[in-house]
Amino acid sequence: MIEKLSVGGVLGEAWRIYRLHFFKILLLILLVILPVSVLNGFITDAMTNDSAVKVLMDILNSGSQSTATAEEVSEAMAAAAPRMIPFLLVLVVLLVLADVFTIAVARLTLDEGRHGALSLNYKIGDLTVVNEHDAELHDVGSATDYFTAAIRRLPGWALTVLIGAVFVFFGMMIMFFPGIIALVLLSMSVYTVAAEEQRGIRALGRTLRVIISNPVVILYFAATFGLTLVLSNLVSLALSGILVIAGLGENAIAGVVASALGTSLVYIAASFGNIIMSVVMINRLDIINYRDRGVGENTGGNEYY
Repeated sequence: MIEKLSVGGVLGEAWRIYRLHFFKILLLILLVILPVSVLNGFITDAMTNDSAVKVLMDILNSGSQSTATAEEVSEAMAAAAPRMIPFLLVLVVLLVLADVFTIAVARLTLDEGRHGALSLNYKIGDLTVVNEHDAELHDVGSATDYFTAAIRRLPGWALTVLIGAVFVFFGMMIMFFPGIIALVLLSMSVYTVAAEEQRGIRALGRTLRVIISNPVVILYFAATFGLTLVLSNLVSLALSGILVIAGLGENAIAGVVASALGTSLVYIAASFGNIIMSVVMINRLDIINYRDRGVGENTGGNEYY
């Protein structure tokens, strides 16, 4: 019987996986998050130090006290935009690359979860069937195994991001709220790409189906996202204070290194949230898969939650 996991079941399974594979998660952070964060820091620093961008930022940061005319602001934006676009494109690519970590953790959750609360167990009459097919029970690999597996799924995720970004853009243009919904849908689709190897419209559609059938998954997403945001702000403030005390507040390289280390520290805790979301999404996708296969209809009407 495929059962919907309770909140306690989700948290318990997530903690079990996090505890068992903590050092794999640390290695994945070193392989993905740390280098991506360093590159992100240097690209951002290069963009903000561009002469045309600095002029625009100075005007915008001065706010109501600015003496610049509307024409001067328009000219500054026109001059800065072409210079910013290459930087922004690189930052988007780095953002997608950072999701290699999320995909890898989701795959780790899938494999380890098949030995625990996510095992594909269901009843046929009085007989309990565990993993109908041998292929449904996976061995748990190393951190590098999950890293390379996530890299292989990256093109599918990039396609999903591209299509999802179109929906987000038009949602924002039509009305703000639909754009936010599209953004949440896109953010959650990374777990579908990881768990089912879906991509593009199909990945977005499968994720939407999970949300419609179990809206509570949005609460899990909001909770894990909020936790990550709070941790990021706290760590950022702490590191900024340390840099100022050390007299390195204006040192660009020190700032980039501190930011990268801070992001890596945040991900040590945030990865638990990634595992929680992976457990929830895998459980819900399994339920949908078995409903689609009509297991209950073929075995005397057993109920699948």
